[in-house]
Parts: sequence; structure tokens; C-alpha cells
Amino acid sequence: MATWTISNLERNLADGGVTVAHWRVTESETVGDDTFTASSYGTVGFTPDADADGFVAYDDLTESAVLAWVH
Repeated sequence: MATWTISNLERNLADGGVTVAHWRVTESETVGDDTFTASSYGTVGFTPDADADGFVAYDDLTESAVLAWVH
């Protein structure tokens, strides 16, 4: 099963909205005595709107919420 993590967040200090999420996904598989691992790193950009319904300020974010945006 792949493991997703948020490596870093960039935000707009004026309204606290996340502008970029840096993510990483890693997967491993064992075949016989050998374990193979692959990973990927990427970013997703956002245009936060502090006045929009559902806006979540930076201090209130959880990793699972940001991963939902990334997915």
C-alpha cells in the first residue's frame, strides 16, 4: 500500500491560505528476498479564498485534509 505524506506547505501570510502543497508518495514491494521501493515527489498549487465557504486557515489544517486536496 502506498504511503502519502505532506512534506511542506507554502502559504499566503496575509490570509493564512495554503498556496502550494509539497507531497511525497512511497511504495515498497518484497519479491523473494529482495525489496523494491519507489517514490515520487510533487507539488499542487492552490488559489485560496478566505471568504469562500469551506476555507480552512493554515493553523486549523490537518495532514489528512491537505492530502484530500492533493488526491
